[in-house]
Amino acid sequence: MQSHLKVKKIYITSTMIIITIALLAFFSPEKTLFLVDKPISEMDTKWHVSTIKQTYEGVRLPYRFMDREKSGFFNAATVLPEDLPEGMSILLRASMQDVTVYLEGQEIFKNERVRNNFPVYPEVSMWHLITLPEQSAGKELTISYYSPVKVFQGVINEVYYGSGDALIHHVVAKHMVGLIVAGFMILVGLIAIIASFFLKHIGDQRLFYLGAFSLTSSIWMVSEMRVLQWSIGNRFILGGISYLMITLIPIALLRYLEAAVLCAYKKTINLFVTIFFTLFWATLGLQLVGIVPFIQSAMVVNVTIGLAILWIGITMLYEWLVKKRTLAKHYFIYYSVLLATGFMEIIFFFNQEFDRLTQYDKIGFGLFLVFQFIETIRYVKNLLMIQNEATYLEQMAYQDALTKAKNRAAYEKELDRLLLPENEGEFRLILVDINQLKYINDSYGHNKGDEAIVACYECLIMAFGPLGSCYRLGGDEFACLLTDTNEEHLENAMEHFYQLIGKVDDRFEFPFSVALGEKIYQRESSDGRDKFRDFFHHVDGVMYDTKKRMKA
Repeated sequence: MQSHLKVKKIYITSTMIIITIALLAFFSPEKTLFLVDKPISEMDTKWHVSTIKQTYEGVRLPYRFMDREKSGFFNAATVLPEDLPEGMSILLRASMQDVTVYLEGQEIFKNERVRNNFPVYPEVSMWHLITLPEQSAGKELTISYYSPVKVFQGVINEVYYGSGDALIHHVVAKHMVGLIVAGFMILVGLIAIIASFFLKHIGDQRLFYLGAFSLTSSIWMVSEMRVLQWSIGNRFILGGISYLMITLIPIALLRYLEAAVLCAYKKTINLFVTIFFTLFWATLGLQLVGIVPFIQSAMVVNVTIGLAILWIGITMLYEWLVKKRTLAKHYFIYYSVLLATGFMEIIFFFNQEFDRLTQYDKIGFGLFLVFQFIETIRYVKNLLMIQNEATYLEQMAYQDALTKAKNRAAYEKELDRLLLPENEGEFRLILVDINQLKYINDSYGHNKGDEAIVACYECLIMAFGPLGSCYRLGGDEFACLLTDTNEEHLENAMEHFYQLIGKVDDRFEFPFSVALGEKIYQRESSDGRDKFRDFFHHVDGVMYDTKKRMKA
């Protein structure tokens, strides 16, 4: 009880420290002491935008052409502010688009992808940071776009200007909350996966699946927050990781919920998992051969995800309201947050509102994971307690209470193993009996008799333990099953054993000696218990002959 209160005190103290630091940071009078704290501005001048089919004057960015006006090539032009400081850069977002930038008709930047290679790597939405030449103020800036992806044809994102480091800081700071949530999810996901390997003996993998769900979700979030480019320049990662993650996220979630609450629906979950694994490889393969790009495959994936999360929600409701399962009620309450934000993300995707992706999911994922990790930690803790108790009870079932030696049940179990047909060969049986134990009990008390029994086992385990196993069969009877049948080893062990018996006899106030019988049992594949029973009686007879001689 005192230990439990101490643990609670540690948790309460830790929470108070975290809350105190967070509150002090929130109310701090200065919150802008960044290394980068320079102003940036959105290029909110009037733009001239055009496609092959349509032209508009005086529009503001971002701008999206109507579907009927779209074409693969399109442009946006504006006049830079007259008061534009020297040394400025512009930052623009190209959504799976090639970009060429001109200043007064002179090319100052070009990013054009070669698309005739194999395998076909994905188109990438990326940032371009372009340093403006000197004396750019008041000059015409033209941005030419080309996109083979129909969704992004005619899509012109915002353009910012400012110092290069300030522009980068602006992008990162805009998603700071999401990055913190994603960082937390990556950390706990990795911890959960590592912990699951150490706890795999418990036979429940929910901790691994929850960690995998946390990890895949956080990777997807970081990718969709448009900040991955600042740390990774790999085209495949930037253009494909989020599309691959959305096929893996539901697999981890389904397996976790199967282990936690939906174990009765294994067949349906296996079907969904098979579908998502198929979508993973199909999405990857179709992209690499250039047949279907990731973004088009994502439409099928998102529809399937919608069906899966809807099925999960309905099934949990059924388990809760119809089958009256309290556990399903708790999990549905937690899951409903994820359900709502998940559907919102799917709606944003199909409405082509890609800027709003991950806007709400960080709340849903964060809350869901906090709840699930609390539940999982409780479950694993209880499971470990039950398993430890079962291990203890199993240990007690094969342990002698007085000597802590292996008991008759353990002896019978080991004997069954040795007599299996595949275990051919030989082993040695030693039987030991304490002489005059009744006299010791009657004359010196049962406590002294118990001391004699314990001492006998200690002598046996020290002498014969290295050659095999020692057991207390009951009362003053002991047995050893030795798989090492080397005669020289036996002679050394016997000599050691009788030396130990002599030392115990000198120490005790009563006479202490033992009778011993031993013989090697030659095993054959057809042997059974009947043959060994005859052998046992023979060794037992040898021991009692020794006892009679000692009495005489």
